[in-house]
Amino acid sequence: ADPAAVIVNNTLFLYFSAISKRGDSIFLSRSNDWENYNSYFGNPILPGRSPEIVFYNNVFYLFYVLPNKKGGYSIYLATSTDGLRFAIQSQPVLYPSIDSWDSLTITTPRIIKENDYFFMIYAGDDVAKDDPKHFGLAYSKDLINWKKYEHNPVFSRGPQTSWDDWAIWFGTLFRQKG
Repeated sequence: ADPAAVIVNNTLFLYFSAISKRGDSIFLSRSNDWENYNSYFGNPILPGRSPEIVFYNNVFYLFYVLPNKKGGYSIYLATSTDGLRFAIQSQPVLYPSIDSWDSLTITTPRIIKENDYFFMIYAGDDVAKDDPKHFGLAYSKDLINWKKYEHNPVFSRGPQTSWDDWAIWFGTLFRQKG
């Protein structure tokens, strides 16, 4: 589940979640021809789920979520120079607020770079761990220090009984018409 991909030196790096009773893990599959893949199914890259990958200045930045003390998720970061072996940061780069729309969980990050900033869209909720109702926005200049946008949430699911009243997970940021 939750695929995230990046192309580096004509190699496709595909990270994904594997969810089981033994715990959540992130795995990697690589391809040089985009048809045949070298998978590392037996060896997870690291524990967690919902990966997002960014390659910047010759470093792989792997964002992922782990459970937090509130019973939801927080977003963590691990870095690598080869895309396979990662150094894990012990503290989350983005965590739930104290008492707002994202006070229980923040999850499913997606990141783009625009000029000098990186922008992260993430799902959040104050009630459900894995059925978020809103998207928030955060920004960073270095992929390590993130600041939440002061007018979050930027998007929410529909009201109860509407066609889109359940949950929203992966938002995707993109440029449209400039």
